[in-house]
Amino acid sequence: MRTRLTTCILMVLFIVITHCNNDSPNQTESPKGVFVEKIAFTNWDLSLPAPLIMIADLYNDNGIFRLYNRTELTEGCHPTFSRDKSLIAYIDPVNGTTAMIIHADGTLKREIPFPDSIVVENNSLSPDGQKLVFDYHNLNRDYGILGVGTISIDGSNFKSVHYEYGWSFLPCWSADGSQIYFSWLDMDNRFGHNLPNTSRKKSYIVKMNPDGSGFQVVSDTISGISHDRYPAVSPDGTQIAFTSQRNHPDRIVSEIFVMNIDGTNVRQLSFIEPDDKRVGGQYERCIFHNNPIWTTDGQYILFNQDITIYHADINDYEDLQDIYIVSVNGGEAQNITNNDFNSLTKH
Repeated sequence: MRTRLTTCILMVLFIVITHCNNDSPNQTESPKGVFVEKIAFTNWDLSLPAPLIMIADLYNDNGIFRLYNRTELTEGCHPTFSRDKSLIAYIDPVNGTTAMIIHADGTLKREIPFPDSIVVENNSLSPDGQKLVFDYHNLNRDYGILGVGTISIDGSNFKSVHYEYGWSFLPCWSADGSQIYFSWLDMDNRFGHNLPNTSRKKSYIVKMNPDGSGFQVVSDTISGISHDRYPAVSPDGTQIAFTSQRNHPDRIVSEIFVMNIDGTNVRQLSFIEPDDKRVGGQYERCIFHNNPIWTTDGQYILFNQDITIYHADINDYEDLQDIYIVSVNGGEAQNITNNDFNSLTKH
């Protein structure tokens, strides 16, 4: 009897220990190296009922980066941290374009009330965490226009910053919150904001004051179809990371670049060997590096690698997303997710 009881106890302990280990499938060992910071990202796994916002600890182990303590925060997408990492703004996946705010510990989730006609897409929290800058459609106006606006996180002080013919999109704040940077695409230079060269089929990084004044082009797209997008200002306010097609004007590719805050000294950080062969009039495989996000120390940039694969046999596309990190001083980028369905969000 005693032997049977001992055997049963050992079996129960084995089951309990195994279950506890399975509760943390993303952390199979103790963190190694130096803690860098928390990051927020979206899990787009199609086997899930809805996209999930996840947070994780980023560690640097002698130049090798790893994620530990991955936890599910809430259903949602496009999460952006406040600078102190206490708040996360995101888009509700049920209503599709409803902006939400939540504490990083998962508490005090609430909606940011917008005017009924406003359809919100990308967003970014101000350095003090009190205001949101976002791109949006206005259902009461031409839906083909994409504009930039600001709002306090309690829903007050809604303001349209830039809403003209064309697209104003992917906005972010300057390091001190005194200016707004975004991508601007004026299809035919209809409003002619003194853009360099011709703006047709090109997008530029521009800046404005939060009151809508002071429009100024920052990046100069030199030639061809060369879109500059996804601006991200460095923590010290001296540099801007962005994505561009400038070195592949005739290919379906985008890379990560860094430039001084005034648009000078442009440097390429990520490098893709184009692999965009056409199959039956469609591109077979396209690679995009986008959504650059600075680490708090300003030494590294996280970004998405998005791969779109065309399957001719079913005439449909497959999208794969992973998170990479690269030093601002150059070097090879590292994949830190390796599962084809995680993505960062433009801050």
